[in-house]
Amino acid sequence: MNTYSLPPNAIFKEWAYSNLESPESGIEIYKPRAEFGLTRPRETFIIKRNREFTLSKTDAADRPVRFEGNWRFKEPNKLIVSIKTPKKESLKFQFQLAGNALKIKRILTN
Repeated sequence: MNTYSLPPNAIFKEWAYSNLESPESGIEIYKPRAEFGLTRPRETFIIKRNREFTLSKTDAADRPVRFEGNWRFKEPNKLIVSIKTPKKESLKFQFQLAGNALKIKRILTN
């Protein structure tokens, strides 16, 4: 049975993909968006305490495209995200906080 319904407080912020770091196959590294300053657009997501989730990707012209959704937490370290896109995607992330970085492994869904 789950004893906590929320992930650690440190996860609630805007995260940006760090394409220069790939320590393991299948693991993506995200860092707080503020650490990157003004750079080329990159994939970001925002995790809010109220269970809102915003994913921002870039299109072919490097313009940001935002998708809104919500998340739920599954112990001990899984975030299940439902995104409102034309495909009504459901994403699962296994995460690990490591210092100022968030290690993400995307779990494939059917």
